[in-house]
Amino acid sequence: MAQWTIADMKLLLTLLALLTGFTSGDAVRAAPATAAVSQADVPAPRRNPKDRSRPVAPIGNPGDWMGSDDYPARALRAEVEGTSSFQLTVGPDGVPTDCQISRSSGNDDLDVATCVLIKSRARFNPATDRRGNPVASIYSNRVSWQLPAPQIEPNLFADGTLTYSFTIGANGRPRDCSFNQIKGDRPANPGSSICDAVGLRFEPFRDDDGAPVARRITVIQSMRVGPAMASPADVSPPADLPAVSSPRRVPAKP
Repeated sequence: MAQWTIADMKLLLTLLALLTGFTSGDAVRAAPATAAVSQADVPAPRRNPKDRSRPVAPIGNPGDWMGSDDYPARALRAEVEGTSSFQLTVGPDGVPTDCQISRSSGNDDLDVATCVLIKSRARFNPATDRRGNPVASIYSNRVSWQLPAPQIEPNLFADGTLTYSFTIGANGRPRDCSFNQIKGDRPANPGSSICDAVGLRFEPFRDDDGAPVARRITVIQSMRVGPAMASPADVSPPADLPAVSSPRRVPAKP
């Protein structure tokens, strides 16, 4: 009996993914989570030419202080959202010296990440007094930590059998892909086939003399859907929520 290698198993899993339509090219890529810093309301400067005072002002766009990779991992896994309002003490050099949460998001991970990241990244044009001298000041804003609405993927799993064939040519390229037989209550979605993959090539089969030869490959996939063991995760959600959710992330907004 032939021994299966790790490479053989990877190839088989790839073929099974192609058979059910779940190919790497068709995979849903989760968008990143939002960690958006709001634009703070900055009062207009005074028009008195003798008054050179001005409020503290962020350098650049505050939305750039937080990125999609900043969502705390534990809060992301728990699908926790919230808004963390903060106050920064900004020194005369425009660098924050302290950060306080003025209104909690309700989650410690979100609040801690807010102050740690904002304090290390935010830079300012400092406030000035009436003579134009830089002075310490307070800057207030908030970070909105948000996850998007769940995305429901179609359920393609059902009892059935699918036989899929293709040829690996002497040059190692796959060709002549075909679905020979589909049985079951729900028609399978062929999706993309390996014959459509650009640049895909296998190590060719060889005859007894070592010369490359073409061979026909047949893969038989059988699927059965049956009862599962009870789990707390199987508790039905409220009626206004979908029964299946696939959390993903959304890009950060300036």
